[in-house]
Amino acid sequence: QAVSDDAATAPGPTPPRAAGGDPLAAPLTRTGTLLGTPPYMAPEAHLRGASDAASDQWSLCVAWWEALTGARPFVGRTYRDLVAAITAGTISRGREAIPPALAAVLERGLAIDPADRWPSLAALLDQLDQLDAQRDPAAAGHSWHELLALLAHEFLHRVAGGSEILRGSNSDGSSARTLRI
Repeated sequence: QAVSDDAATAPGPTPPRAAGGDPLAAPLTRTGTLLGTPPYMAPEAHLRGASDAASDQWSLCVAWWEALTGARPFVGRTYRDLVAAITAGTISRGREAIPPALAAVLERGLAIDPADRWPSLAALLDQLDQLDAQRDPAAAGHSWHELLALLAHEFLHRVAGGSEILRGSNSDGSSARTLRI
């Protein structure tokens, strides 16, 4: 289904109603409906409408990029321009504001092909831990891992009304991180 450039500002259709008029018994979406916030939707969501954990990783990297630089990595004047930038992998702003090693971690999470992204969110977080281990211990401020966890916490707090970051250990003694909403 084609989406016009002004799709984000056009009034939506009347919500579907099930037999008997009960809107809560009706399906929430219709076939061909675009569901999501376009700047945070992974390339595959724009192209095929399919999303999975790799899509979520991509969206998280967009949010982190924006939080660190003040600008989204992919921009467009219209919906079509935005989708063209996202599906081409054209990062247009902010790279210079992020240390190169951290930019490389986020850029892998922003790869066009899901197979080129981190194999899991845990792998991405492990890479952030490796960056932190290479950091000068005398450097002031939070580690990258802590900073991005705080950014995620703040985002979830604003969007979901609250979240909690828990730290602990797995049964094998390795570090465990849980974000509870």
